[in-house]
Amino acid sequence: MEENNFAVSVNNQSVQAPEDTRATSLVSMTKKDKEYLSAVAKAHGLSLSAFFRLAAEEYIKNHEW
Repeated sequence: MEENNFAVSVNNQSVQAPEDTRATSLVSMTKKDKEYLSAVAKAHGLSLSAFFRLAAEEYIKNHEW
């Protein structure tokens, strides 16, 4: 999976987070959905977080976002 380095502009200066910096995102879903998606991720040797990142990258790539 290709990782993106996101940069933002603050006071007209480009600011980029170090590559090893982690941030937390919350995704709301039913317990049943979480159990299902966790099982799918685990079956492929991924954490749920890695599965979501992979799915998002795949969606962006295949839908020309």
